[in-house]
Amino acid sequence: MEMKYRTVIADIDGTITKKGEPPMEVTRQALIRCHEAGMDVGLATGRPLDHRIFDRAKVWDLGFSFDVLIGMNGGELWDKYTDKIEREYMLDEDTLREILGFMMDLDVNAIIFADGYDFVKATRTDRQLESSIRRNKSRVEFVAPEELCKVPACKLEFHYDVSIEEELYRVIDAHKDPRWTAVRTFPGTIEFMDPRVDKGSALRKYCTHAGIAPTEVIACGDMENDIGMMKEAGLGVCLLNGSEAARSAADCVTDYPVSEDGLGRWFFKTVFSENHEF
Repeated sequence: MEMKYRTVIADIDGTITKKGEPPMEVTRQALIRCHEAGMDVGLATGRPLDHRIFDRAKVWDLGFSFDVLIGMNGGELWDKYTDKIEREYMLDEDTLREILGFMMDLDVNAIIFADGYDFVKATRTDRQLESSIRRNKSRVEFVAPEELCKVPACKLEFHYDVSIEEELYRVIDAHKDPRWTAVRTFPGTIEFMDPRVDKGSALRKYCTHAGIAPTEVIACGDMENDIGMMKEAGLGVCLLNGSEAARSAADCVTDYPVSEDGLGRWFFKTVFSENHEF
């Protein structure tokens, strides 16, 4: 592949790593190789841009710092060109209250990240939340739903058993509102955000800061919340394990899933024209 790309930006869970795990070695080496080739390298996640995301390159032993970070599915942006976190398009208190009003009739757990991942407010516990708390060493407070809509929030997250997914989507469709959009970000997780929040819009803003065109970016993901940036970028890459919608939206689908170093193998074969063994 002709090296016409100047940036690679990728989702974390399901794309670079299996959830809660470090990247496999070929993928880690691919990120290093992109950096050595002079490309900006960054992450785009649904998580808040707290110290855990900023420290991720060090934790993964990459030997460099990330150049761009997109958080909260596009509601937060940091890049080396401005060196500040920009936040926009929060859900206001009334909108949060109305979403909770119809969602809490379902068997779901409502969650807001009140202070990055350091402080989580939730209506109950569940396996996903317990796993997140263990990984991130978060403080958690269990509260009534009305306590989650007292201040604006970047997103409102719900955990649910996948067995109720069909019913859940029927309820969401029955309450559609232009003030929010709902995006599935992981099996058993759906997130409500302002419709202007999108990883693709954050990618465009980063490109303005960097002085490059979106066509010079490779964007990698696996779920519906990655579709915006995959479509915005010059090349959108979806992992083999990605959702059907994400695979359909991508320009390329990897030959292997994240559990088999899919992203790293794709980069060495397609971008660097190597069948690299480690």
